[in-house]
Amino acid sequence: MRRPFPLKVLLPLALGVIVSIAVLVFSEFGYRRLDEANRRTTSALEMQTKVNDVMALITDAETGQRGYLLTGDTSYLDPYKVATSRIIPTLSELREVVTREGSQKQQERLTRLNNLVGHAVTTGKVLLQSDGSPWRPRSMRARHRLPRPRHRDA
Repeated sequence: MRRPFPLKVLLPLALGVIVSIAVLVFSEFGYRRLDEANRRTTSALEMQTKVNDVMALITDAETGQRGYLLTGDTSYLDPYKVATSRIIPTLSELREVVTREGSQKQQERLTRLNNLVGHAVTTGKVLLQSDGSPWRPRSMRARHRLPRPRHRDA
C-alpha cells in the first residue's frame, strides 16, 4: 500500500505549520506587551502633565497673591483668581488618572499633594481679607501708627 503523501513531504510541511503557529503565538505575546507598555507610558505622561498643570496653577496663584500683597494693586489678583478657580478641577482630573492607572504609592503622594494644595489655597484666602484688601500682620499695621519720637530738651 502506497501512502498518498510520502514522509519526506509530510514531515517538512508539518514542521513548517508548527513553526508558523509558534511565530504567531510569540508575535501575539509581543504585541500585548507592547500595547501594555504604550498604555502605561501614555498614562504616565498624562499624570505628569496634570502634575505640571497643578504646579503651574499654584505658582500663578502665589505670584498673583504676592504681587497684590506687596503693591495693593488689584490687577495682580487676576492670575490668582483664575488659578484658584482652575486648581480644583485639575486636581480632580489628576485624581481620576491616578486612581485608574496609578500605584498605591502614587495615590499616597496624590493625597499629600492634595493636602498641600488645600493648605496653600486656604492660606492664600486667609491672607486676603473679606473685603479683598491685603491682610497685614499687626506689627506692620502698628508701625504706621507709632508716634514720632520726642526730642528731649537738654
